[in-house]
Amino acid sequence: MSICLLSIGRDRNDPLVLETHSYLDRVRKRFPVQVHELREEPLRKNMRPEEVRRKEARRLLEKLPERARLVCLDGRGQMKSSEEWARDLEDVVLVRKLTLTMVVGGPVGLDPELLARADERRSLGPLTLPHRMARLIVAEQLYRAVTILNEEPYHK
Repeated sequence: MSICLLSIGRDRNDPLVLETHSYLDRVRKRFPVQVHELREEPLRKNMRPEEVRRKEARRLLEKLPERARLVCLDGRGQMKSSEEWARDLEDVVLVRKLTLTMVVGGPVGLDPELLARADERRSLGPLTLPHRMARLIVAEQLYRAVTILNEEPYHK
């Protein structure tokens, strides 16, 4: 009965990361939140992006909570409104008592096997976003979902 944000990239002092944590701290007032920011796998000269994605996927899956609903951010996923994010949060966490687990990949994206394992693929829109910005948008939308569920004025 919580939220988990799994992401590739550990940029501790980046302003976007600091703002992401600010939103997640607000979400924590209503729901337990776990955050796992894993280091990027270095893309070496002789390494293909597929290898990097596979290695990162393995590490992400190690952090997957039990009883998780796995939602991977993917440009080919379904776009949802803020109200739909709120309904999903309510259904997954409060009704079904699962951990809503959002996964944000790194610069080379997510491994196809991880995407295939996901319960849902969600898109933030047709633009390609830096992973730090995608994490910020996810955190803000989770906070917005909480305010919608609590009928607070933030969403208006």
